[in-house]
Amino acid sequence: MKPFVLTISDEEIPYLDETNYIGKPLDSKELNAQLLAKTGGSYDIPLSTLRYYQNIHLIKKPERQGRIALYRFETIFDLLAIRNFRLYFTLTIAEMLEIARICEHLYTTAYVLQRCELNYLVHYGTQTAKILKERVRDIKEGDARDAPLRPPVTVGEAIGIIEDLEYLPIFTALSREDAIPKIRTDFFNLILKGVNPMKIKIEF
Repeated sequence: MKPFVLTISDEEIPYLDETNYIGKPLDSKELNAQLLAKTGGSYDIPLSTLRYYQNIHLIKKPERQGRIALYRFETIFDLLAIRNFRLYFTLTIAEMLEIARICEHLYTTAYVLQRCELNYLVHYGTQTAKILKERVRDIKEGDARDAPLRPPVTVGEAIGIIEDLEYLPIFTALSREDAIPKIRTDFFNLILKGVNPMKIKIEF
């Protein structure tokens, strides 16, 4: 596993432009339309689930105009964060409630965590990519460009595959290492200690 440490900055790290999360209040239909638009049509939320989340204080309760419930615009991003926490980070409702109790917005927490993971992948992926490119250059400059590596793939074909995929195989390989779960564990441990997630950063 590659060495890294999550540290706490003295000031908030300007990861987010909060103005992107400001907009007019939305009713449940408008909220779902936004969720569908931002996920390519793969995510909407039943009204019963929406009410459940607000009743347990996982999202902020809507304001009412007569019989219409109007949700804050930022609720879109909190719901997307809940989806990510459940699908990709396998957090339970209880764990998300604990985060919501400590942090003002779930979406900022999810964003900073994803940013830490991305910085890890870019940091070590860039180093790996450099080594890989040097290896490709060595093969290209050698006399065995068309020598068979393993039938029916030639060295030339292998070079093409590497160049077409670029960073994808590197990022995929790195994401399977033990480092990613450790980043998540360390990150949530800091939050549960009361650390502002906007002050958490990864250092190498």
